[in-house]
Amino acid sequence: MAQHSQSRISNSMLCVATILFAGALWMTYTQEIHPRWQMYLARDWTKTACVIEASQVRQHYESAGHGLQDLIYTVFVSYSYHVNGHQYGSERYDFTAGESGPQEWVTATVAQYHPKQETFCYVDPLDSTQAVLSPTVKFYNGGILPVFLILSGAVFIILFYLRYRNS
Repeated sequence: MAQHSQSRISNSMLCVATILFAGALWMTYTQEIHPRWQMYLARDWTKTACVIEASQVRQHYESAGHGLQDLIYTVFVSYSYHVNGHQYGSERYDFTAGESGPQEWVTATVAQYHPKQETFCYVDPLDSTQAVLSPTVKFYNGGILPVFLILSGAVFIILFYLRYRNS
């Protein structure tokens, strides 16, 4: 009976560890790896003249749990550009997922762009509908996602080992 109960606890712990590890993998991919990969690929994008149509700091609330809400600041910049005689438009500032960040950074970024301002964007030569103003990535999590990934992976591996070492 004790063996069965201990096995069930181990299965539950292993299940939780698996969910945490999978979440850490997904978050690290979407917030760290994919934006960096896009930035790497964009090194070959074409620098193209563009015109700013609108720029503003957008604010919205997101749940912070326990009935609390966080105020989120987001960069919004829309611009148009021409490729091979066709006009395109984009609202992508950089490759950061969500393009949100600290209020000071968002405000300073938006302040750089004014309607009718001529500047440059970077256009994907393989897909002219894809453009970005700044082919970079801004990270605000302080590198915590890779740490979370490593720790959750270590817990997963330890629990997996302990669960199946005598099987």
